[in-house]
Amino acid sequence: MSGPRWVRELARQQHLPVPWMRMVRVAVAISLPVTLGAVFGQLGLGLLVSIGALAGSVTDAEGTMRSRVARVGWATTGGFIGFVLGGLIAGHPLLTASCVVAGGLVGGILSLQGAVASVASLQFLIYLIVASGADFGDVPAWLPPVGYVVGASWAVLLAVVESRVLASDPGRDAVADVYARLADYMAACGGTTNTGDARNRLTLAMNRAYDIVTTSRARVGGRDPHIRRQAAFLNAATPVIEVTTMRAVSSRGIPPEIIAWVRDMSARIARADPPVDLLWLAVLERPEWRDLAAGLEAVDELARHNARAATTPAAEPSPITRAMRLPGATTAQTTLRARLVGVRDAIAGGRETWTPILRLVLCLVVGEIVAALYTGERPYWIVMTIAVTLKPDFGSVFARAVQRGIGTVLGVLIGSALLALSPGHVVPLIAIVVFAALMPFAQRRNYGLFTVFLTPVIVMLLDLGAGGGFDLAIGRVSDTAVGCLIVLVVGYLPWPDTWRSRSRFGPRIARAAAALADYIRIGFGTVPGVRQTARRQAYRELSDLRTKLQQALSEPPPVSRTAAGWWPVIVALERAVDATTAIILHGDAAAVDPDEVERLAAAADGIGDAARGTVTDPAPQLLQDPMLEPLTAELRAGQAVFRRGDE
Repeated sequence: MSGPRWVRELARQQHLPVPWMRMVRVAVAISLPVTLGAVFGQLGLGLLVSIGALAGSVTDAEGTMRSRVARVGWATTGGFIGFVLGGLIAGHPLLTASCVVAGGLVGGILSLQGAVASVASLQFLIYLIVASGADFGDVPAWLPPVGYVVGASWAVLLAVVESRVLASDPGRDAVADVYARLADYMAACGGTTNTGDARNRLTLAMNRAYDIVTTSRARVGGRDPHIRRQAAFLNAATPVIEVTTMRAVSSRGIPPEIIAWVRDMSARIARADPPVDLLWLAVLERPEWRDLAAGLEAVDELARHNARAATTPAAEPSPITRAMRLPGATTAQTTLRARLVGVRDAIAGGRETWTPILRLVLCLVVGEIVAALYTGERPYWIVMTIAVTLKPDFGSVFARAVQRGIGTVLGVLIGSALLALSPGHVVPLIAIVVFAALMPFAQRRNYGLFTVFLTPVIVMLLDLGAGGGFDLAIGRVSDTAVGCLIVLVVGYLPWPDTWRSRSRFGPRIARAAAALADYIRIGFGTVPGVRQTARRQAYRELSDLRTKLQQALSEPPPVSRTAAGWWPVIVALERAVDATTAIILHGDAAAVDPDEVERLAAAADGIGDAARGTVTDPAPQLLQDPMLEPLTAELRAGQAVFRRGDE
């Protein structure tokens, strides 16, 4: 695709498998209630239930069924409260505006408590706005919130049925994906393929798997044997990943037989099949492959023990299974006191905490003023556009504003055209099925594409009963444009942090550099700690940093240009982690002088200080130690970025 890089980033899609079953489930969840309502003469009730099913489907995410139900449950609770409050204040313009602004403030604070709280607060704000502005016809005041809850519960019920019918296990699938990405990483070693991209995909898979398995294990107290097996397989992959990293650093390839075995193991973990036999891998008997043999034999032993345990449930876990410990796993339950402490800390937070919240509140104030002066049929659409686009923790404001603006324009035109040109309800109902099915396909691929499919569904659910025309379509388009314009002009352009790359990325780069320094100290044994845990933490920080920079690349210059200037630092830090692993696995860690280890760690900390802007020269100077040259070379590369004065 031609054009400036930031334009290409706006249109870039994530390449992910097509979620066929989820597409079918979401289509049924959203379309069936409104279809039954139309058939039995209760269209209004069917629309309300479908609105709830839409909310339940959109807020559903990957994870264990328990975590998914909890996420949708809290989101539904937030939406229910918003529906009730919005119905109470409907028809009172000043009270409505005050409550919406206050809801944005409270929702912004609650968003800091985690992903679930963020989704719940957004649903609260959206349905507060919708219920206070939309016309649901001559129905009792209690019916819209109750219909919403019934619809969301219907969506959850279908998700539970799907998981039972397909016997799906998110933890098992996530662990299998780790082995699949490991095989890709192995295939990239020693060839022309970029090993950095393969390693990044492996890191993302590891992050996702650890999040799912750790959460599951914490909730059951570590007692579930299936979760213990998932944790064991996940941890057993770590030594193999480390050896693969060492070979990637030295540009040494890995035999196709080993790669094929790892891919087969991935498939068998996903299907819970008996293990494949390692004996046919005669290549592992060669001296040059003994470094990989130990890790792969451990995986094989674990698979065989689990196959035996499946036929003998009372069998004791093997030593390798007992030895597996998930980093960060805990059996402590989150208490109300801990939540309140989190809210208190958020309120007491500094500038970095309050700036995005104040942006949201200020834009909502401006949006309410504009809506009060507006003569359109659905002025609440302006404020709802602001709420969804400027959510503090939902990625690039500019990208979401542009993608939502373009996507909503297309979606409104499609939805309104179907309502205006199609007599009766048959064609719109068919369209709801189609667009609802396409939503899961687009949700993780591109926000703009997701909006194109989501908006016609919203338009038809809100206007199918009242009818719609091209005048309403033009009104929706103009409302969206006004909302996005307010976000850009009030919530994006005037704020200094928008344009200062150091304030946006410096603290995150500093955290990643500090994680590297910890890994160097722990890996070389100068401070106590678990090497694999420290390495994983370093990669997790770098993975999060990559995500933030990728979002910034979709913004126009100078933001995208300065964000691109940080990439050499990230690359240097990632390669420094790889180099540290390679030196340690070569058995050279014990021969390194502790003073030199501290010098290396201080160099990593110095890169973090330079990113924050607290120093101008990321000292110290590094020694010319041949054994440490791969690591020192990457640290020097990171230092050189700041010595050139780049940001």
